[in-house]
Amino acid sequence: MDPPKAKARGYTWDPKTRIATRQPGFNPTHEEAAAAIEALDDWVGRERKPFALLLNSVQARPVSLDERVAFSRFLSTHRDNVVAAAFGMSPDFQQQVEMGAAANGIRFRAFADEAGARAWLREQGFAA
Repeated sequence: MDPPKAKARGYTWDPKTRIATRQPGFNPTHEEAAAAIEALDDWVGRERKPFALLLNSVQARPVSLDERVAFSRFLSTHRDNVVAAAFGMSPDFQQQVEMGAAANGIRFRAFADEAGARAWLREQGFAA
């Protein structure tokens, strides 16, 4: 089944690799975060197939409590079939994301650059 959209504000989805990529500088409002999570949920589907998040966090800021709660709900629903790699995070944002990933049982790693994040996703079995 093809995803309803190949792109939502802030994210792109590659159905062949099953990798959703967060775009640089995406600092969503609450409504934008909800729309992005809805698109992600549509993209990954209900089949419980593995997928990856590649989080380009260059120029991103720590997210609000509402955004963390919404994203945590999405991730906890998919904890058994998601891996996430991020790069370009500020120390504060990295700490926030690492705590959320650990609380939700998500396989997550942060990297200094995109090459490191993609290499780790390849080790996890994704054609990154």
